[in-house]
Amino acid sequence: MFNFLLTCFFFIRIFRADNYILESLTIIYRHGDRSPVWVYPNDRYDKTYWSNGLGQLTKVGIQQEYILGTLIKNRYTNNSQFLNTSYKSEEIIIRSTDVDRTLMSAQSVLTGLYPPNNSYEEQQVWKPDLNWQPIPVHTIPLNSDYLLNAGAACPLFKTMEEQIWTKDDIAIDVNKKYMDLFNFLQNESGVVPFNLKSLDILVDPMICEISHNLTQPKWLNQTTVDLLLELHNLRFKLNYKYPKMQTLSAGALIHEIVDIMDIKIKEIEGHNISEKKYTKYKHKLHMYSGHDTTLTALLSILNAFTLNSVIKSPYYSAAIFFEFYSKNRSNEYLSSHRKERDLFNTIDGSYENVKDNKKNYFVKIFYKNSPLKYFENLTNSSEREARNENQIEIMKPSYGETDDNMVLLKLPGCLDEYCPFETFVSYVSKRFPTDIEKECQQMFILSYCHSTRNNWATCFIVFPIFLLMCILLCSWGLIVWAIKRPIIQSGSNSDLDPLNSLIVDNGQDISENTGLINDKNRDSIFKIPGITNISNPSNYSQGSKSGYTAVPTSEY
Repeated sequence: MFNFLLTCFFFIRIFRADNYILESLTIIYRHGDRSPVWVYPNDRYDKTYWSNGLGQLTKVGIQQEYILGTLIKNRYTNNSQFLNTSYKSEEIIIRSTDVDRTLMSAQSVLTGLYPPNNSYEEQQVWKPDLNWQPIPVHTIPLNSDYLLNAGAACPLFKTMEEQIWTKDDIAIDVNKKYMDLFNFLQNESGVVPFNLKSLDILVDPMICEISHNLTQPKWLNQTTVDLLLELHNLRFKLNYKYPKMQTLSAGALIHEIVDIMDIKIKEIEGHNISEKKYTKYKHKLHMYSGHDTTLTALLSILNAFTLNSVIKSPYYSAAIFFEFYSKNRSNEYLSSHRKERDLFNTIDGSYENVKDNKKNYFVKIFYKNSPLKYFENLTNSSEREARNENQIEIMKPSYGETDDNMVLLKLPGCLDEYCPFETFVSYVSKRFPTDIEKECQQMFILSYCHSTRNNWATCFIVFPIFLLMCILLCSWGLIVWAIKRPIIQSGSNSDLDPLNSLIVDNGQDISENTGLINDKNRDSIFKIPGITNISNPSNYSQGSKSGYTAVPTSEY
């Protein structure tokens, strides 16, 4: 009895400590364990090995996400009573990318969070032997998903990413430092060329195979795997080193997270809210099912995934929690205040309208990256067709289904665990896009000219030539069209916003923000503890292996 009361007191302290009241919760998480998205040329486990196809959620992945759902239920329903014990459509909304593994992950999380309640009031059980109920998950096509697709739907992001591999000092130095290793791995894996850019062609299937305890070739020993994982982590961090790339990949998402909190403030304070916005953001829990790229881009905006940070790229079912609190307000006040007024007014208030009251609101951010415990029936050798002879490990698991094992993230300027809402908005709003769709469609020539290594005088020569070629090609196309079709319909020209500099943010070089560009000690960024002379292996076989030229897209 004493332990029960102590547990209750602990969780009351979490959600009501010093008159802090949890008002809304936003969770962004990665899908669970999956089969590889691709296989490398000399992979012993080709695509036929994976019975359900490439890039698909596995049984382990389903159970990882189910456990994440039970974790959310224990933390925010059973112990804090923030969420209802059963599913309520007005309380939660879920969005996923339009990919099988994220859609299935969303359903798996919801199965753990909201098993059907068969109480007298609810009567949600519709089949006695099935502990599941359908809950809607929303999505949109990938090519128009600027919220969760983390740059993959953005042509300008892809253009800038290509420039990193050829122009960034750290990327160039890594390719030089590990040239011998990369040549060796090229011969063994068949990935041609093998460099920091194409690293994932080998690393992605390697991670999946090791996760499933499949035997790796002898040339992939523990030392080599550890180094590849560190370089894989560095590769992710380079993708989001520049402010503009953070904006293009996760600016829309962090803006929506702030909007969710702002609407909640307007609701509490009695300000007018448009019915459209209230309907979209009224829920207590917003959940987003995404990818490692979704989380790494967001962590970069939060200053938690920098070149020098200890945080690694997200593992399966990793999650970021945004808890939004009010302070010094009783539940009785909030309840009566919300009922007394008409929420649905056509006037939509701005941030400035409630600025004076925002001092009463705070944000706590948690990150969970440790892999959750697999169910025991998946650890039996009968579940695995092959054993990992080298006993290679990727990440030591965190055991215990109720151990949430969250890490508190603090933004610069937030001295306490409760970050003032105004401080939070001031920091992340620097990465808000003005119009994400327009910004993503900027012309390549403009991004080329804004690159730090290109001369503007050259661009003034190249751009007119490029423009003249476009005019000639368009004229030729119109002539051919006019011959074939007598009636020509005229189209409108789209507006083109000027492109902000790739590495300039608000008129300041990014080196002022991170201190990482042109760092004389940047060699230490990719030094791997305990690994020496890896760039000059003496026993690498140089056998000739066939390969192909391929570069993977971002893992979405």
